[in-house]
Amino acid sequence: MDKVFKFTNFGVVSWMHDDFFILAGRDHRDTSLVHLKRHLSEVFIPKQRKYLVVFPEGGFLHKRREASNRFAAKLGLPPMEHCTLPRTGALDVIMAEIGPWSQLQSLNPDKEQAEKDTDDKTEERAIVEEKQGEETAKTGNLKYIVDVTVAYPQGKPLDLQSIVTGWRKPCLTHVHYRVFPISDLPRSSEELKNWMIRLYQEKEELLGTFYRTGEFPYNQFDPTALPPKNLYHDPLRFLVIHTFFLFSNYLFYSAANALGVL
Repeated sequence: MDKVFKFTNFGVVSWMHDDFFILAGRDHRDTSLVHLKRHLSEVFIPKQRKYLVVFPEGGFLHKRREASNRFAAKLGLPPMEHCTLPRTGALDVIMAEIGPWSQLQSLNPDKEQAEKDTDDKTEERAIVEEKQGEETAKTGNLKYIVDVTVAYPQGKPLDLQSIVTGWRKPCLTHVHYRVFPISDLPRSSEELKNWMIRLYQEKEELLGTFYRTGEFPYNQFDPTALPPKNLYHDPLRFLVIHTFFLFSNYLFYSAANALGVL
């Protein structure tokens, strides 16, 4: 997340968890990718983290839409109203460090050499599989990309002020998931960028249908998809959770104080 959030309450928790913070802006884009690569090798892998959350749009829609559509025009792509073109630099780094690209780069055998002696194929394959197992343990093993599309009524998202103050009336927010096996993704940076652009064009179509009709097309990509489930925020439940959190912290503090730890 952006470094400005490092100084918020949830940002402090993320910082204590060794989560990755970026310094936003075009001038820091390349250095952020270098820092991300270092974070993956020095934090993500050693701490056996399981998930990565990537925001390819890189900013607020109303701030990036105009620049995104100018770039789309240069590529000969139609403009988008509800999405911006994704940036794939971070995804390239992830695929190269803890995804299948790292294994391809380090373990791709020479085809001519492999075909030279057919008697050694079985032994060669066993060696490669052993190395792949070692490399997977070292670099991690991504299995899926989960694409998330969030749709707000009338295209008006909740802002930070609304979340903090709770002044805005409750609204039904749609969260749509699509799961792609990592093995089905392209194996080069340019192909992955084109795949991501097509994915966001499909998002644009999905959101356009929702804002035009008022009905979220949850089965647009899969006719057998199940209808969405409504999840409700219960104020009493949250009050109980927060009360338990405060009370348990008080008990731990009292116990530590009694034992002379503090």
